[in-house]
Amino acid sequence: MNIAIAYNEYLLVDTELVKLVYLQGSFDLISQRLSQRENHFMSGKLLQSQFDALEEPVDAIKVDISGLTAEIVAEILQQLRKDKKPQIDADKRG
Repeated sequence: MNIAIAYNEYLLVDTELVKLVYLQGSFDLISQRLSQRENHFMSGKLLQSQFDALEEPVDAIKVDISGLTAEIVAEILQQLRKDKKPQIDADKRG
């Protein structure tokens, strides 16, 4: 089993409570944004190795990051609301 998959399974012990959001972007876009950051912990030189090792999650909310931050957040919230299942109130069970 791949270590990234195993780690995701560890994090997602309760898929009703924990949702994985995958921010999906091209190498060029992420490289551009990374180069604009000041004092960032990750060097742009490491980006290619990160893309080489990347395994896109299967059961995740995938959001394109090419838009504005507000658009990305709105899409995440919309997907979370869509994915949310109604829960039965324990006090109202008969």
